[in-house]
Amino acid sequence: MIMIIAYLDIVSILTSIFNRLLGLNLPDIFFNSFAFRAVFMALGAIILLIGGLIYKNTNNQ
Repeated sequence: MIMIIAYLDIVSILTSIFNRLLGLNLPDIFFNSFAFRAVFMALGAIILLIGGLIYKNTNNQ
């Protein structure tokens, strides 16, 4: 049996783990808010964009 885990489920699990590891004691609903997920996805997009630009400039020789 193949299980499919949604991206948002993985984000929820990771944020719950980081919340416990860092001792933030924030409610899990904070990490499930749209604003937090939008910021999290925007940071990921920026990292991918920077990586793509670096790759493009290094392979342009």
